[in-house]
Amino acid sequence: MAQVILLNELRFTQLGGLLLERSVRRIVFHLSTSFPEAPCRELFGRVLQIAMMLSMESPSEVLDYWNDLLERLSEIEIKRVLSLRADFRVADVNALGR
Repeated sequence: MAQVILLNELRFTQLGGLLLERSVRRIVFHLSTSFPEAPCRELFGRVLQIAMMLSMESPSEVLDYWNDLLERLSEIEIKRVLSLRADFRVADVNALGR
């Protein structure tokens, strides 16, 4: 699912990001309760992080989660995800980093 979002370069608003995040969380919750022995949160980790970033209010908010995000996503992937937000300026996204 993460690859579909990134490769198809879907565009999101904050509301779209919030709806995506809610849907992904519901799927993970359902799978976790149906298959308690399966590491669902770990398997969906990248998708959960992508959905979280797409629901942020501003690109700079990602800095609060930077180190956690780098465990599963590269800096380039983080910027690529943030660039999917229709209301984020490219300059603001590109200015992010360590």
